[in-house]
Amino acid sequence: MDQRILALSFGFAVLIAATHHGFAASAPQTGPCGLRTTIVAQLDATHGEILRAAQRLDNDHTVELFTSPLTGSWTLALHHSDGRLCLIGSGFGARIEAQANPRPGRPRAADL
Repeated sequence: MDQRILALSFGFAVLIAATHHGFAASAPQTGPCGLRTTIVAQLDATHGEILRAAQRLDNDHTVELFTSPLTGSWTLALHHSDGRLCLIGSGFGARIEAQANPRPGRPRAADL
């Protein structure tokens, strides 16, 4: 059940990011941005967060979810093709669990 909640939450995050991207030309950047390599290193060093999920939106953008298995912190970010990573949101309470395949007969994402 926790895995379904995480998947649903990530789905909503993708919708939010897609909406953000769609209005990006008319709206200012709302979150801090920087080089992806720098921000990813900071997330790891400061919070122990690593990339757990990513979803490509179009040719230029990918939504990325970073979580920490130790602290439960999470960060949602939008990765641009120019190397920038813009933070969308963050918080605590992420719970990632390894599970057996919940749908027998269908491959898990990790198996692809």
